[in-house]
Amino acid sequence: MDPEIIGKSKRKKIPINSTVSAADSTVYPTLYINDLIEEYGNQSAIYAFPCVCRHGNSLIDSKCGFEMPKESCIAFGKTADAWAGWGYGRRISKEEAIDILKQVREKGAVHTVIHERDDCRLSAAAICNCCWDCCANLKPYNMGAVPLMYKASYTARIKDDVDCKGCGNCEKYCPTTAMRLKEDKATFREGKCIGCGQCAFQCRQNNIELCPNERVVFLPILKKSEARLDN
Repeated sequence: MDPEIIGKSKRKKIPINSTVSAADSTVYPTLYINDLIEEYGNQSAIYAFPCVCRHGNSLIDSKCGFEMPKESCIAFGKTADAWAGWGYGRRISKEEAIDILKQVREKGAVHTVIHERDDCRLSAAAICNCCWDCCANLKPYNMGAVPLMYKASYTARIKDDVDCKGCGNCEKYCPTTAMRLKEDKATFREGKCIGCGQCAFQCRQNNIELCPNERVVFLPILKKSEARLDN
């Protein structure tokens, strides 16, 4: 989409045995995302868009296991203006944007921030709100088809094993199976946590908290026996 390369060849030579860098996707809990809406909503228009992931799943008759609304992705700035110029999405207020975030969070959404040019050092351009049953990144991971890499800002922590009632919500909503039930008690594997906050939000006993912990999380391809979804 860069105006400087329109009309030019899109081909690029990559020398063999050279390292190719990839931008990090950033995961944040809803509290931070609400602040992002406030910040960017004061600078530019906000638009809501239908989720591309869920639309793609609907084309192959695959229903969302979390019953997410189709319109759940949010964008602002130049990205939003460009998409809206193509007749895609609708302009919304800050209040409507926060209401959308509330709805999708309650249903199990993971909030991924997309930056301009896929560079985390540049301004945020959009917020992808998707569940692990539909997300173009999380679904293939749970099928054992691709690895995952996220820039995370938090780590979950179980406050007290005694207070856990074994409801299973943390396991159900965790996108990477960092939370699992064992003998009717929640167990936690920190190395698999991407800090999305769904376990803390969905815990009925308020027995899980988020702790600040910035890091890059890399999760290798799951073994077939570990896959959560069928191929």
